[in-house]
Amino acid sequence: MIRLYSVREIQKCFTGFKVKTIKALPVVVPPPHISKNVPEDILEALMLLDRSVSGVWPLNRLGDHVLVMVESPKDLK
Repeated sequence: MIRLYSVREIQKCFTGFKVKTIKALPVVVPPPHISKNVPEDILEALMLLDRSVSGVWPLNRLGDHVLVMVESPKDLK
């Protein structure tokens, strides 16, 4: 069985840490099996858009994967 964790659940695992960034990977770029049929210039535009919006709420929670970067309490001093 596969268990998918929400961003909130991930944040609970890192209590005491500061969340630096949350990014979705990817947001608007289609999966590889579909993107091979997308013209190159459109795919490049989608990748640029993806980089621009991947860290913007609520889009940063909509990707196939979510990258949560946290900062250790010792690094905060």
